[in-house]
Amino acid sequence: MKRILVVFRGENKRFCNNTFNDTRYCIPNNKFRLIDGLKRIGYEVDVMFVTYTSEHLQDFVNAYQPKKVFLMDYEGSSQHLNFKFLLESIEPFVNDYERILVFRFDFLFKKNIEEWGDWEKEGIMFPWKDVSEDIYNERKYTMDGFFCLDPKWFLKFKQMYESVYKNWLGVTNGLHFLTTELDKTDIPFYFMEQECYESNTSLPTLGHKNP
Repeated sequence: MKRILVVFRGENKRFCNNTFNDTRYCIPNNKFRLIDGLKRIGYEVDVMFVTYTSEHLQDFVNAYQPKKVFLMDYEGSSQHLNFKFLLESIEPFVNDYERILVFRFDFLFKKNIEEWGDWEKEGIMFPWKDVSEDIYNERKYTMDGFFCLDPKWFLKFKQMYESVYKNWLGVTNGLHFLTTELDKTDIPFYFMEQECYESNTSLPTLGHKNP
């Protein structure tokens, strides 16, 4: 049986403009559209977390039954360091899987993963484009809610990330500009369909009832 590793990363408890967003609303959507979807098309699925402790963490553990939970401290942390820690944490396991799918805890999806089209494409790592083609072409900005990492390219991707961002501190937009750096390498990448996702919990919509 083919195996997929699903990694939920970052904060499991979110504030945006001092407003609390309960990311637990995303659990039914993510379980049905992502994890159950992978099982429906014949994958064995393992789940891991790379996150922070919170009073909500146990709810996510109960829901997803992760194989491993890697915890970071908030003090001195950043989006960049969290992702670096993620790559270091999962490196020993990547060759056990066909793909490594990395999600934020707070995203919702419109389509079941088996309807995503090219997400199994060989030799890729992809985020999706944000807002529009014109804006992407102007500033190479991509969304950071989902990444698909191919084990064959994982080590080279990790080395690129650590080399480029080793002095990157405090700023939290580095993941949004990864394709700028990937363009300088031979690591192939492409973008998922924007129609696959709904929003994050910073932009509450009826998508929270989906499914």
